[in-house]
Amino acid sequence: MALGTVAQSRLSTQTSSAPPAFVVPRFGLAVFQNDANPSNGVAVVHGQRPRAFESRTSLPSDCLWISTAQQGEVAQNFRPKNFLRSSLEALADDLGVELRDVVDGMPRMAQMLEQISNLVALCYKWDDPRLAWSKSSLAEIVREAFPRMPDPEGGIIGPLKDALQSYSAVPDRIMVREHRNPVRQYTLRHNRLDYAQYLLSQPYPDLTSNWMWSELRDVQQALDLPYPCLVEVALEFDPPSEGQPDYSRLCAFGSSVPGRRGSGVMRRWVSQPELQWLAQHAHVHIKRSLVSTSGYVRLPKEFALPAPLCTDPLLTLSLAAGVVAEAHWVALTLPRLRKRDHSGASSRFEEVVTPLAVWLKAYDRAYGFFMAAQAAQMGYDVVGYGYGAVTVEADRNEPARLLELADRLGVCHPNLAALQSRIALGGLEPEVAA
Repeated sequence: MALGTVAQSRLSTQTSSAPPAFVVPRFGLAVFQNDANPSNGVAVVHGQRPRAFESRTSLPSDCLWISTAQQGEVAQNFRPKNFLRSSLEALADDLGVELRDVVDGMPRMAQMLEQISNLVALCYKWDDPRLAWSKSSLAEIVREAFPRMPDPEGGIIGPLKDALQSYSAVPDRIMVREHRNPVRQYTLRHNRLDYAQYLLSQPYPDLTSNWMWSELRDVQQALDLPYPCLVEVALEFDPPSEGQPDYSRLCAFGSSVPGRRGSGVMRRWVSQPELQWLAQHAHVHIKRSLVSTSGYVRLPKEFALPAPLCTDPLLTLSLAAGVVAEAHWVALTLPRLRKRDHSGASSRFEEVVTPLAVWLKAYDRAYGFFMAAQAAQMGYDVVGYGYGAVTVEADRNEPARLLELADRLGVCHPNLAALQSRIALGGLEPEVAA
């Protein structure tokens, strides 16, 4: 056989006109010695032993390293601790392990990260996966797999942006409970998968509907309206009764976390789900209103949770499945940037928020407020709420005392028994972000 024939035969068996499928990168855990100056530390991937590294560039490049680096630190194939939205410390608390424990904590965290990677690969497909995986959070990556939603137009754009509150940080907190020991923050959280299914089962505005200005000014009429509406409001609160929470603080209207979207923005607009509970604790004055021309609808199928997350009821026991489900619904709330032309042949990008995002976050904020009110009524100092969780301050060395509150709220995270056991063995728990 001629040389050219041999080469042609070999080429025909090794090449294909179709591009190779994109392989979702492995997830690994990198714990830096100094999170503020990330350089050296300990890293691990599932199935391997933890290994020390002197420079992050020395770690395998085919792995996406979820690290303890400070928020916003994205370099090479590293992602910061908020990549999964919940911090690595909070996820370790949910598992009942110590994040920096190289014997048990880090291997179990690496196993969970591997499970998340496998679930994401099973549940989502992207038109441009390499672009998707360049994003700085799992929610942004998941969003790239969704079909694009219709952009709102006209006078609804500004009110929608104003009505979206991502997280509720309680302002001007006053410690109402005396503690015998140093305190730390605990985030009590519902099962993430169950909570995602709850949120996505609610009614939502039709994404294709138009919005019209209305003369609606009565709060009860706005709540009884069978059509979605947004209202511009002014709130007034009565002084708190003795022994009751200060709802003016607990409502946290417009009060987000510094550095997060919405912090420092003066809120004026609310949707019906938020108006419903605000009206129970404040005097609400409606100034203007916008009403949808279409009624409520169920979530479109293309935005529902992927079937692999819904078919097996045992997946509710999986923390990895919960993290993916949370990333899914959070992805639906993320604003998009679109280019707008202006006079003088100039253009600029503007942030666009959809009605679906506003209603999702409103349902989440309503449920979070219910949890916060329960905690405050039991005498706990509430730090903030959102994402199916409430953060409170409690004795640092006695997490088991939170069991009564956890039982009342019906939460399953963090693993308070495991935290108490570690403290009994002499370990003091650091403060954990949500």
